[in-house]
Amino acid sequence: MKALTYPLITLITALLVIFVAVLAQQNATPIALTFLTATSINLPVGLVLTGAIALGLLTPPIVYPFLRKYVP
Repeated sequence: MKALTYPLITLITALLVIFVAVLAQQNATPIALTFLTATSINLPVGLVLTGAIALGLLTPPIVYPFLRKYVP
């Protein structure tokens, strides 16, 4: 089972990268993000999506070591 885990993770990651690349290519329309009263500059949808995915993938490995000593 362990021999199948890494190729499966690689396949899922590759499919996600392909999906994001196709979506970014088709949606080059600039959008402005608004949070409360702050508004960002106009950014392409693909760039916003890529940044959100990167933030989601990088946050757990950074936060987990700090929380590990508090979680039983």
